This record gives sequence, C-alpha cells and structure tokens, in this order.
Amino acid sequence: MEPTPKPRRGRPPRLSRDRIVDTALDLIDRSGLQGLTMRALAHELQADPMAVYRHVRDKDELLGAMCDRLLVALDPIDLDDGWEPQLCHLAEQIRERFAARPALLPALAAAPMTPTSLLIAADTVALLIRAGANATDAAAGVNAVFSYVLGYAVVEAAVPPAADRDALREAALAHLGTNEPPPHLDAAIDLMNDPGDFHTGLDLVLSGLRARLDREARAT
Repeated sequence: MEPTPKPRRGRPPRLSRDRIVDTALDLIDRSGLQGLTMRALAHELQADPMAVYRHVRDKDELLGAMCDRLLVALDPIDLDDGWEPQLCHLAEQIRERFAARPALLPALAAAPMTPTSLLIAADTVALLIRAGANATDAAAGVNAVFSYVLGYAVVEAAVPPAADRDALREAALAHLGTNEPPPHLDAAIDLMNDPGDFHTGLDLVLSGLRARLDREARAT
C-alpha cells in the first residue's frame, strides 16, 4: 500500500482588513479580550506582526473595527415610517449583536462610538426629528436608547450564577452589620441574578421620548 502523501503547506491566505477583524473576533471568542494581542493575532493569521500593522494602525484601531463589525447590515431606518417600532426593532437587533460577542463588551463600553454607529445614530436622530422632536431632544433620545442597550448587555453578560443568591444576601447583611434585611433586599438580589425584561426597560426609555414628543406637539 502506497503511503498517503503529506499535504503541501501552502501560503496562508492573503491578509486583508476584513480577514484581520474576523480572526480577531474569533480569537476573543476563545480567549477573551485579554487574549487579544497583536502578536497572538499575527500567530493566528500566520503572518508577521508588522504585516498586520499595515492594515490596522494599532490595537485601538483594531478594537474600533471589531466594534464596528457588530453593527453592519442592520435593517435601515425608514424616515417615512413610525419612529417607535423602528427604534424598538433597532434596539433589539443591537442587543442581539452585543449578546453574540460578550467578550467585546468592555471595548464597546469604553469607546462605543464607531463610524457605523455614528451613521446609525444620524439616521435615528433624523427619524425622531421627522417625528417632531427638536435636534437636541432627538440626540438625547438616541443616546439614551443606545446607552440602555449597551448597559443591559453589560449587565446581562455579568449576571452571576443563580447559586450565588445566598452569598449575595449574606454579604449585604454583613455589610449592614445586621441580621434584619432591609425592605426589598430580595427584590434587589433578584435584579443581580436577572437583568430584568429587556423590553420593559426599553419601553421605560421610549416612554420618556413619547412624553417629550407629545410636549413638542402641544407647544406647536
């Protein structure tokens, strides 16, 4: 029986910015954000680190490109359609993207503004202005929605195991120096074990926008 020939070791695929970003996202999925170094990334790419730097200036630029990747291909904003269902749908889409890449959340929280998010925000501000908001309120409203979604994703990713419930209760009582729990301590612990219903919180944010738009409409 003839020996099976060994496969030839060909050249690794040609580097591109997209391939670098894809590989970096795969790397943090396996090793977390702390495992993303330019040297580790170059090893994954089978490339010289200097070759990577020809496509991304530094790690900060790479992180920005990775954050940007989470927001591409979202459903477009239609300025002629209702603002509330579109803003709700946008928030749901962004939350799904964030939940799929929890290891990237610290980078998003540190620098959430990316070129793609800036364009999404501009379209959403335009949608609210079309609905009757002034530019200041529209920008504040969009910022509130984006901040809520990002904050919810961070909390959702950091919720401790349910088995920690008793430990949380004991730690709170020890901190207070008492065995008598304050009112609603158990409800607060429930919040620590569950970030709550996403849509309930989102509706609370959107209700503020509704009220502001109603005031704007009555003033005109």
